[in-house]
Amino acid sequence: MPTRPAGPSSGRETRRPETDQLLRALPAHHREIIVATYFRGRTTREAARQLGLTHHAAKARLYHAMRDLSDLLAPRTGRHRSTRCEGPRPGISR
Repeated sequence: MPTRPAGPSSGRETRRPETDQLLRALPAHHREIIVATYFRGRTTREAARQLGLTHHAAKARLYHAMRDLSDLLAPRTGRHRSTRCEGPRPGISR
């Protein structure tokens, strides 16, 4: 899977099994954009090209993938995604 164990000098434990489990819980199209950008170090433009997407589609897919990942993490961390993004932002007319 895409994670690497922490090096011996880092003093951190690896969370590979947890990371793998969370990634597997995502839909394939969300998992592939996260792996391409975060674990393989590609830009969204590079990931878009690799996955056959437009740059805009890759950015949107990454945004939704990260929201899904956040929702999966919420029960473990006790934090829940903010709902303040729903509706227009103050001071911005549409």
